[in-house]
Amino acid sequence: MKRTFDIWILIFIIFLTLIGIVMIFSSSLVMASKSSFYNFDAYYFLKRQIIWLIFGSLILILAFRADWIFLRKFSLIGIIFTIILLILVLIPGVGKTVLGARRWIDLGFLSFQPSEIAKFTLIFYLADVISRKYDKFEKPTFLIIPFLILGIFCFLIEKEPDLGTVLILGGTFLGILYLGGIKKHYLLSLILSGIVLVGFRILHESYRLRRLTAFINPWKDPQDSGYHIIQSLIALGSGGIFGLGLGQSRQKFFYLPEQHTDFIFAILGEELGLIG
Repeated sequence: MKRTFDIWILIFIIFLTLIGIVMIFSSSLVMASKSSFYNFDAYYFLKRQIIWLIFGSLILILAFRADWIFLRKFSLIGIIFTIILLILVLIPGVGKTVLGARRWIDLGFLSFQPSEIAKFTLIFYLADVISRKYDKFEKPTFLIIPFLILGIFCFLIEKEPDLGTVLILGGTFLGILYLGGIKKHYLLSLILSGIVLVGFRILHESYRLRRLTAFINPWKDPQDSGYHIIQSLIALGSGGIFGLGLGQSRQKFFYLPEQHTDFIFAILGEELGLIG
């Protein structure tokens, strides 16, 4: 079978990857150069990113050449393997706690989040099931097993806790069902149910509710829950239309926390502006 790919998708992937490498280096060099944890190495994150780029490129090539008709037979095994990993990460001593959340499994030479693997295995499983049982797809009973798997994934990931990944998995699940041709009223019912469940989990945990209210009005608590958002808005506002210039961010000088991860978008906006 002749294999083809969309050249424009590949171009966008390369373009976004290069932007990511440049911005991770720009946003992290000040913090890394001043931290003993990173051996005062300004190039720490740049080097790691390049290593992962090489590794990811190899995986991309292997995935392109893989026989997906054969591999789809293992989609359910992938689900079971992922559930095992999601259980293991919750066990103290196995799962690594970072900033109050136990989301990582640290193998020494490699750390990874089982929730990231869950994103892939869920997509792979749903694509396989829908394509094999498309004639039964419009029946509500068809959704019982996929929905049960999603529920197990979300329950275990929410225990880490990581509500953000739960939302991504839920959105991915609904997106695949929509592309598969599910009836609109079934989809609407699932969306409304998801909104109710997420709302309940937000109200159940006070810190999540504080984050939501801080997002709406960060200036109500500028020194605590609203601090990150205010500093990111300062960064974006400083960038204006054309930005301060690549590498010229001021907020990365320890004003904006997590500047090379969660808030890297703010640094990008500050340096490259709205156009960037």
